[in-house]
Amino acid sequence: MEREPEAEAAPEVEAQVEAAPDPVLEPAPPPVLEILSSQAGLPFRVDVPESFDLVERPSGPDFDVYQVSRGDTAFVGIYVGCCSPFPIYDGRQTEAAGRFSILINENGANRAVEHLFVRESDGRQIHVWLHSVTGDDRALAERIAQTVDPR
Repeated sequence: MEREPEAEAAPEVEAQVEAAPDPVLEPAPPPVLEILSSQAGLPFRVDVPESFDLVERPSGPDFDVYQVSRGDTAFVGIYVGCCSPFPIYDGRQTEAAGRFSILINENGANRAVEHLFVRESDGRQIHVWLHSVTGDDRALAERIAQTVDPR
């Protein structure tokens, strides 16, 4: 029996593994906000003070979200759609003027921090709430929220 010649050993090659640089994670883009120039076509109206904007926030398939803002500071949120998360604040619930409101006591003053309207025409809800602003801005946010009126 004939022996096969042994294969020559291949020279060892050191694997050179270059460390891949860590991927640079870009920050998520901010949500697209649209400053509304008109309230026409909205299911509500709101008094927007000078130097404030009514902004449309990213919405879902069966709801829309808006906010009244001054610069980057949100004062009032407005949800229009089915099944709102009302109430988001703990407080005393009252019903008056065709809406449910949540009242809380802040520093000895009663604040209406949240409202819910149910539109008779289509059953959609309009949920209005104050954002986390303080001091004079909190009182201003409350005044703005009080002006929201369903159409």
